Amino acid sequence: MQELLDHVQTFVKEQAKLVDGRLKLYMYQAIVIALGLGSVVVLGAIQHRHAVQTIGVDAAPSVEAAENIKIHLQTIDSDFANVIIGKPGADKDSADEIGVTEDLLSKELVRASRNITFEKEQEQLQILLTSCFQMENLIGAASVYEDRGDPAKVAAYRDALDLLTSNSLPAADKLEEINHNELTAAYKKQNAESWITLALVLLFGIGMVISLRQTEKHIRVHFKRRKSVLLRVAMAVTTLAVIYTVTAFSLEWHFMSGIAYNDSYVSISELQQLLSTAYEAKATASRFLSDPAHQDDHEETHQNDIKKIVTFDNGKTYDTVYAELQVAIKAGKQKSFKISGVHGLLGQELDNVTFDGEMEAAADVVKALGTTESVDAKVRALEQSGQHEAAGALCIGQNEGELNWAYARLFKAVRQTIQVNDDHFKAAVGLGFAWLTGLYAGSVLLFIVLSSLVFFALKPRLGTFAFLRK
Repeated sequence: MQELLDHVQTFVKEQAKLVDGRLKLYMYQAIVIALGLGSVVVLGAIQHRHAVQTIGVDAAPSVEAAENIKIHLQTIDSDFANVIIGKPGADKDSADEIGVTEDLLSKELVRASRNITFEKEQEQLQILLTSCFQMENLIGAASVYEDRGDPAKVAAYRDALDLLTSNSLPAADKLEEINHNELTAAYKKQNAESWITLALVLLFGIGMVISLRQTEKHIRVHFKRRKSVLLRVAMAVTTLAVIYTVTAFSLEWHFMSGIAYNDSYVSISELQQLLSTAYEAKATASRFLSDPAHQDDHEETHQNDIKKIVTFDNGKTYDTVYAELQVAIKAGKQKSFKISGVHGLLGQELDNVTFDGEMEAAADVVKALGTTESVDAKVRALEQSGQHEAAGALCIGQNEGELNWAYARLFKAVRQTIQVNDDHFKAAVGLGFAWLTGLYAGSVLLFIVLSSLVFFALKPRLGTFAFLRK
């Protein structure tokens, strides 16, 4: 009989140890999973914030700065080409604009230098600074010849143009390419890593809930308690934390991938290239008159610029495309309307119209570009018919119907379309940052709350069967 009692006592002691051991195991398991969940949230927040920083703060403004540098360089080129078309002092507006543009160029170079983030940016900026300084000196020398009425002004201008096309513009293109590639790489990396981050958050969240339910079941079986309020609270906290985190990551991804990159940045990039190319087209139109010895070269460059901006097929023209856009606008189909037969940078923008007011602005670009090409054709016709002075007056004129007026309308329309997209880009970046705010501190708080709830839920029961082990 005593032997039987000894066996029973031993069995009870072993069972008591087992119950206590499993309870401790469940507690440690829950705490480890809570730590893992908090860590995944932190790492995910860091990864998502890095993507927002790279796309919205580091790369995109540098791409814009590179395009602005190109535009300012081409503006100086175009203005000086205008200055030397006619007699000295004939185009005072362009001469005055050169000084203003040089100041803007200096400010843009300073802005770009303050935002050096990626490898090789500094090298391209050094090339830009050196070549811009040399170009300004050459333009200054050509200006002296212009004031004297010396034909050597054309040769001096050509030297400045050679420096522009061989050094300055390629360096600006390379600077833009570096930042564009970094931005695109960040976008692709976020697309890949976002799925991993979401999967890990869900995995640890589900694991935490399962662990808590196992712990509650263990308590119910061995301690005759139907439920633990603290463990139920821990389950609710876990569920809410996972829902909020997944929502925050998903919305940040939507704002950055959908709105900021696909809808805004892609259009901004295309429109900035369009604007830069339009400035070059304006410069080549002026060179056609100011550098007669190379008219064929300048004409070829001009036509290539226009083809880069837009080409039509299926019988489309500026007028027919503008009319189609107006019909879509009046019907309220701006976002769903897709136009065919339009290619080049303008066609790409018309295929990516997304925001309110964007199609109206893009339609103004189409109309202004058509007007510009029409006036430009008149300038060439006058020059080719031997009416150089009349062609020059039409080229440098600022009045309605003249070429500078037409290009000013075009630049304004493109900038307005860029502004529509840029406003949404900045708003999306701001919302991306906003949804990530608080996740760092929140993840630490989540670990502390979950660990505390589990600990205080199980602590009173850890020594329940201690007397049986004596």
